[in-house]
Amino acid sequence: MELLMPHRAMAALLCAVAVAGCTVAPSEAPSSTLPEGLPPFQREILSDGVVTFAEYERAVFRTVQCLRELGYEVDGPELGARGLFYDYWVTVGPEGSAATSEAQDRCDEEYLRSVAFAWARQNELTGAELEAELERLRACLGEAGVEVAADATVEDLIELVDGVDDEAFGCYLESPVFAR
Repeated sequence: MELLMPHRAMAALLCAVAVAGCTVAPSEAPSSTLPEGLPPFQREILSDGVVTFAEYERAVFRTVQCLRELGYEVDGPELGARGLFYDYWVTVGPEGSAATSEAQDRCDEEYLRSVAFAWARQNELTGAELEAELERLRACLGEAGVEVAADATVEDLIELVDGVDDEAFGCYLESPVFAR
């Protein structure tokens, strides 16, 4: 049986974006304010303070290429939530899931992490969009057998994610609040 690890490295960052407020407009980030140690690939993309879809896409595809160069089998990338975010799945290598996760983290750190965070910030849901999506997500999780309070917040839903089965996790994967 082949084990696949979905690329979920950005989930925590996107949850932080959702919690930070979904009506905040992206700010310009000139290259002088970019963090020290940011890899050159990402520094080039982020230097003008705006990430285009083409730049985000290039970062995703370069990350997948990095994983393949390290010998991992990767399915995808495929466009997911709202047609704005990519998903891909990495087959666990013979050295196990810890090494596979480490490889994902290394490639993400080099090519994608900061770019994906900036892209997510630029594409945050508005207040009304967020409320509608939270209602849809609460209903989906309820249908999957997860007890969710009618007034569950993004923070509440973040706390639930680790304890859900595959069917309920699908609700998160379909959600623009949590999808990459």
